[in-house]
Amino acid sequence: MNGGTIDWNKIAVFLIHFSPWILVRILFLAGFAAYLVFAAVVAIQIFAMTKTVSSPLNFLVRLFGFLHFVFALGVLLFMLGAL
Repeated sequence: MNGGTIDWNKIAVFLIHFSPWILVRILFLAGFAAYLVFAAVVAIQIFAMTKTVSSPLNFLVRLFGFLHFVFALGVLLFMLGAL
């Protein structure tokens, strides 16, 4: 705003050159980052659970929790390169 007036030409130029795909990319990357945080919380909970509850399958449960986190990290890194 210049002295209380709106410069409609600048707004029009911005809207003409604006690509909605940039917004879509940002939202996808934010979603994958949130999923990575979720996978980290799941892995932390699994490690805490297996310390508390003893079972012969503890190793497999920990392994799948860790692999889930690594997979989520890999997907995020792949999407950073792909988008």
